[in-house]
Amino acid sequence: MKQFYESSLWNFSTTLLNRINKTTLLIIDTFFQKLHLYTVHS
Repeated sequence: MKQFYESSLWNFSTTLLNRINKTTLLIIDTFFQKLHLYTVHS
């Protein structure tokens, strides 16, 4: 039972981390695209 609990907790954490990473990357990507557009047009 303990093994099962630990593995599901591990899965949950990695999934959460992956989501956070993807979201962060998306935000950073969008930010740099906007920054790039801004610098090109100014």
